[in-house]
Amino acid sequence: MPNSPRTSHPSSSQPSALSASIPVLKSRARKLRRAEQIPLHQALDRVAAAEGYSSWSLLAAKTAARESDLFDQLEPGELVLIAARPGQGKTLCAVELLIASLRHRQQGWFFALQNDAPPIDAYFEALGEQRSTFEAFEFEHSDAIDAAYIAQKVGAAVTEKAVVVIDHLQLLDQRRRSPPLHQQMAELRDLARRTRSVIVAISQIRSAFDAEAARFPSVADVRLLDELDLGLFDRMVFMHEGKHRSQRSAG
Repeated sequence: MPNSPRTSHPSSSQPSALSASIPVLKSRARKLRRAEQIPLHQALDRVAAAEGYSSWSLLAAKTAARESDLFDQLEPGELVLIAARPGQGKTLCAVELLIASLRHRQQGWFFALQNDAPPIDAYFEALGEQRSTFEAFEFEHSDAIDAAYIAQKVGAAVTEKAVVVIDHLQLLDQRRRSPPLHQQMAELRDLARRTRSVIVAISQIRSAFDAEAARFPSVADVRLLDELDLGLFDRMVFMHEGKHRSQRSAG
């Protein structure tokens, strides 16, 4: 399931500095988890609250955003993967790219591949914006969405470097009436090329990934239920401990 802010109305006013580095804050959360026998995500959120953030996802996304402006790195026509374990802010990062596109008077789409709607308004508010401000933004959620549906909706009228977010990659693989995942992603890559848009697929990382390891996730850590050549992606963004690493694909 996609990452979600764990408060309904997160504050858009956030502190500019942390009391300690991300690894130190994560260490505090692990100690809190052991001391109070609570899930790690709850411990992370409590540590984030002590730093003045409404959730760990928001703290992680804001910290990553301060490092560099990812939107400026993107090129029109790119197919992009954003991958991380839960609680690292990958959905907020994708929404931040959407907002950057909308601020540049481009269009923007968010396709959630599930019937239950994710809290899209809360994501906008967490980043200091109101969804209603952007008339060019479209939001759809349904477990019937696949690559062909997205291509039909985005169409040929999309503006250059408009951002299209898919939440999330693994759900494209669950609708058995749709083509195989590799075929769908190839269709989306062609759509990005043809329309000069930026298509962003949010992705899960395998649960076997050691979240406490001092490394970023890699291509080998992406969770896949079906065969997929990740070389289809032009760029991959991996998030871990409040930082992100963007790399061009060798594929």
